[in-house]
Amino acid sequence: MVGGGASTAERNIITVLAVDMVGSTRHIAACDPDDAQAFLDQWLDHIRGAVERAGGQIVHYAGDGGIAIFGWPSAYEDHADRACCCQAATGSVSG
Repeated sequence: MVGGGASTAERNIITVLAVDMVGSTRHIAACDPDDAQAFLDQWLDHIRGAVERAGGQIVHYAGDGGIAIFGWPSAYEDHADRACCCQAATGSVSG
């Protein structure tokens, strides 16, 4: 390593949560494009908020969903519980 400093790796156990909206394609296909975009924006804001309130972070968005991680960069012993609570919260939205 340059500079003579030692590097220490840290290992964290994390929980990964995939969030996806069921039936969004059918719903969006019946909408005006601007309404469809507003609907998706509201949904993605909802899942981002639920993830952040549970102490996680979205690491990837794709279509009408995303991938969230819990337990990194801040380690939480209850990372799996946090992901489960987040999943329950994301399932309660209606559009």
